[in-house]
Amino acid sequence: MRLALLITVLSAGVTLSPRSAAAPSKAASPEAVDLNAVHLEAAPLNALVPQAGAGGSQPGAGGSQAGAGGSPLLSTQEPAADEKETAKQRAAREKAAVKKLTDGLRSEEANERQAALVDAAKTPYPEVIKVFGKVLEGKSNDLAMIAAELLGQMNEEQALDALRRFATRRRKALAKNPGLQEEVIRAMGRYRSSEVIPLLIKGAFEEENSMIRRARVFAVANARSTAAAKAIFGEMKKTDAKRLRGRLANIRPALIYLTGTDAGKNPDRWLQWWEANRRSFEVPGQPPKLSGDFAVQWARFWGEDRTYERRKKRSDRG
Repeated sequence: MRLALLITVLSAGVTLSPRSAAAPSKAASPEAVDLNAVHLEAAPLNALVPQAGAGGSQPGAGGSQAGAGGSPLLSTQEPAADEKETAKQRAAREKAAVKKLTDGLRSEEANERQAALVDAAKTPYPEVIKVFGKVLEGKSNDLAMIAAELLGQMNEEQALDALRRFATRRRKALAKNPGLQEEVIRAMGRYRSSEVIPLLIKGAFEEENSMIRRARVFAVANARSTAAAKAIFGEMKKTDAKRLRGRLANIRPALIYLTGTDAGKNPDRWLQWWEANRRSFEVPGQPPKLSGDFAVQWARFWGEDRTYERRKKRSDRG
């Protein structure tokens, strides 16, 4: 679900339900929220959050960094008055943002708790991201799903770290909660970071849940790097051939997107292609254009299906 739609729904006072039918969530409790236990509710969305930390002044990204150039690290000079004021103002804004978020999460209204997260994601200060981490760990599956998706949109290293820690620490619990697990995997995949590739790909083809198997491979393929290709094909080589043949269908769009080639339905042909090309393999400069059902699968996973379907219907009209 796109963020614009979520905001429209929230402003109308409507509570959302989770996107993933595979993981129905419990209804929210009407009680006020204890942030130590994080007893909350939310719904997932695939949204483009305005990235406050992606350029200009970056909340949570360090802003002016001591020792990052110019003056030596050990300087006897005091910072200029305007720099002191800027740091003071930033700290005040961060404190205000955290208070607004925590107050919103204590609301008895589900839509207000949801809106608090969406609004806070626009100012991803370090302390704000810490609250998002608490929401991930909380009792409300729905609100944890929104937190995961928004962390994936923040473009902040600390947000990725929060997702990675949660996925590592709660691996067994997430295996029993495929809806939230998929959101967390997708959120990490949005960062295209080589650092999370081992975590994402480990045991991907041993996954019995086809939704999670696809999520892992799609998330790694989205990195579009040689490391991503090595990780996927390396995992394929370790997988029993019979098992692999039955599990290639729903990950094939990711292989095409990553490699720029289509070796077909037979996993043996893919592995043969990789062996012939792995030493010289380079990721295509531009992602290949997926077609048909492959395009739909890829778009739906990343939350672009609404736009894709509208575009498709317009083209069908001629």
